[in-house]
Amino acid sequence: MSNDIRIEGGIISGNIAIGDGAKAISVQFANGGVGAGSENLLLDGLRKYNVSDGDLQDLLYAIKQDEGSPALSRKELGPNVKSWMQIMFGKAVNSIWQVELGMAGSILASAMQHYYGWG
Repeated sequence: MSNDIRIEGGIISGNIAIGDGAKAISVQFANGGVGAGSENLLLDGLRKYNVSDGDLQDLLYAIKQDEGSPALSRKELGPNVKSWMQIMFGKAVNSIWQVELGMAGSILASAMQHYYGWG
């Protein structure tokens, strides 16, 4: 099974296949900008992947801190959201967040792209 994940300008994108051929896990959030900017949809989507309430509150704070960041106009994550994502990757690596590391990238990238209306 091959993984194709790219990190470019603070955006994680790509495809990842997880499973044994008979089972696969997909990461899904609202499509086509539906719900873009909706904190409730973002939080509900991430809760499905066991992101803790404390981590979700930290994400909302990071989003607020990044408002007006020039990176957003380039469809890149702001510095505070990037830092939050790095913390979450660390939690996946250390099994604090109960999700596979490869899935963590897909989950977070998909969530943020849809929140910002980029996906």
